[in-house]
Amino acid sequence: MAMTKENLPPIGHAAAGSAGAMFALSLVYPLDIIKTRIQVQTKSKKSSADSNEEHYASAWDGITQIVKKEGVAGLYAGLGSSLIGTASTNFTYFYCYSFLRENYNKKYNPRGGTLSTALELVLGAAAGALTTLITTPVSVITTRQQTLPADERQSVIDTCKSIVAEEGIQGLWRGIQPSLLLCVNPAITYGSFEKIKQIVLGVFKLQLTPGVNFLVGALSKTLATVITYPYIMAKVRLQWRPSKDMKDKVVAYKGSIDVLARVLKSDGFFGWYKGMSTQITKAVLSQALLFMMKDIFTNYTVLAFALIRASQKAKKLDMWKYQALLISLAGSVAFGAVDMTQFPSKTDPTNINIPDIPQTTSNDVATECQYYQSNFTIEKTEWPTIWGLATSNNMNTSAEFTALYNSIDWTKAPQAPIRSLTPQGGLNLVGYDTVNDPDCWWSATQCKKPKSPDTNGDIATCPQPETWGLTFDDGPNCSHNAFYDYLETNKQRASMFYIGSNVLNWPYGALRGLKDGHHLCGHTWSHKMMTTLTNQEVLAELYYTAKAIKFVTGVTPLHWRPALGDLDDRVRWIATQLNMTAILWNLDTDDWAANSTPGITPETVNQRYLDFIKMGSNGTFAESGNIVLSHEINNMTMDFFVNHYPAIKQNYKHVVDVATCQNIANPYLEKVITFPSFDASETQNASTVTGSGVVPGATGSSNSGNTINNYNGPLFIAALFGLLM
Repeated sequence: MAMTKENLPPIGHAAAGSAGAMFALSLVYPLDIIKTRIQVQTKSKKSSADSNEEHYASAWDGITQIVKKEGVAGLYAGLGSSLIGTASTNFTYFYCYSFLRENYNKKYNPRGGTLSTALELVLGAAAGALTTLITTPVSVITTRQQTLPADERQSVIDTCKSIVAEEGIQGLWRGIQPSLLLCVNPAITYGSFEKIKQIVLGVFKLQLTPGVNFLVGALSKTLATVITYPYIMAKVRLQWRPSKDMKDKVVAYKGSIDVLARVLKSDGFFGWYKGMSTQITKAVLSQALLFMMKDIFTNYTVLAFALIRASQKAKKLDMWKYQALLISLAGSVAFGAVDMTQFPSKTDPTNINIPDIPQTTSNDVATECQYYQSNFTIEKTEWPTIWGLATSNNMNTSAEFTALYNSIDWTKAPQAPIRSLTPQGGLNLVGYDTVNDPDCWWSATQCKKPKSPDTNGDIATCPQPETWGLTFDDGPNCSHNAFYDYLETNKQRASMFYIGSNVLNWPYGALRGLKDGHHLCGHTWSHKMMTTLTNQEVLAELYYTAKAIKFVTGVTPLHWRPALGDLDDRVRWIATQLNMTAILWNLDTDDWAANSTPGITPETVNQRYLDFIKMGSNGTFAESGNIVLSHEINNMTMDFFVNHYPAIKQNYKHVVDVATCQNIANPYLEKVITFPSFDASETQNASTVTGSGVVPGATGSSNSGNTINNYNGPLFIAALFGLLM
């Protein structure tokens, strides 16, 4: 099984989360130490009687005083223990959160439906509470090191010993009550985020661009901090110990209520908010840095875990399997350069309803394929000609495409030549060096492992034994109602490779694919042989297909398949810039060619199916599975599969889509739909050929009148809790 972000174990997510949090803390640490010292100031103004007491009028005043008295190093007092605390806290939190979420999905959500916001918050709160109980001692030690004068500051170990000697072991858990109470902060943040987002979308009519999204997050974080700040301050006061000079002047606090009462008496209501501006600045910067760096550190963690796994398995695997593992690894790390998050859409992918019209309900081909007026009207000047090359209709000179093209560093593109076609319409392979295969040209050598750096490798098999990887090309076909009904009745998911022109022609067909839980992928705009196209043309074929799928369904596919499998490293590299990975196959039914290509008849295709079916039980796929190429191009190709499906189920242990067999939980850029893991899918998918459909997170009425911009809710909630620990 390939190591990816989606099947990274909880300990991997914990390591990545910790690395990101430590990076963020290192950059904002001076703000953290200033914030903590302001929070423990016992008086709002410095008096002449308290000449030994440090007092900071502002964050900048605090910085200048510390630098003057302790040097620049004073701004980083306690950084070591703070990094240990951050690492242990975030590691524990991300581990607990990933562990709880993974086990909840296995037990209560095996179909992979989208978890509700309330449930995500409950899981986050549970993880936060567990983390607080485990890591509070580190927080107490860090607070002591940040607030004590330089001449009283001790090492981490000595600080711990002093706390236990003076207060007993329970002293290491000072401030535990307000810390647990602060687990409600993310719920407030998230609720505020949703309300502010509604105002931004509804009142100001703005789109949630990354910049606007960040501002909305900052406002919601600020509001939550204002509400909970008195307890943040109380927690720090409880964990603080006055210096020797101040010890006789400050009576120890009994609890958070005592802190709040005494601060209110001495400094008034605003005393509860000492250091809040610095806290908010630090929290917002940390949030931005954590969101920015989490995925980067996750990529490196995936790489590290995959290399460890590869080294462990190398002793047990044949060399070809070891190479296949590395090929999978090469395809698991995204190198994309283009931001496609701002594609417009008229659909909320978690809330789909398909209109009840004859074209969507009938099984009569003539009725199904009658043109209909949908909600998905387009401005034709912004799209290529339907079924024309994707640079048609002046797309290659449009401002949108020009900006896209110029955003890519083409000096790094592989220099494979543009291929040509023979007079008969096939690829011209004459003169290509198939022995050395310099361009990893699949059409010539079946090469799947890129030879160019920073290029996503192909997926061509399912790693699980006796597994049939189910895929269908050339959809959405206007006459697929009965076929999709059959798949739904049998709870069968497939990877559907949609042509961009078909998506705009038959948008409700594409919506049906998403609603039924299929894995949607791109199949180019016009089904041209990709290696025969220029860089501009390849980019346009991929880009406008992804844009069409997002426009109609609300999700942007991260996987695609070239027409006839024709790709080389140049084409792969361009796809990689769009964060796309190619899915190929190792068994081809040739169903599309029946009665249209000499020598290929319906009997030929049926025999291929029978041969492939036997492979499921004769040991051919005893070590790993297949990916089978089939089509929904017409009723005949769909009927081929339907007729053989019972035998496929009988001879193969597993029949799954590619996202599931590769354990890709989030096959779309938006991450709003979660696919089950392979194990979870097989637990809930009975081997019989009957049953109700699987509709993960896709019910209710559509919201087709609005443009929907999505974000990663689970990571957002996880990070909110992680920042507070």
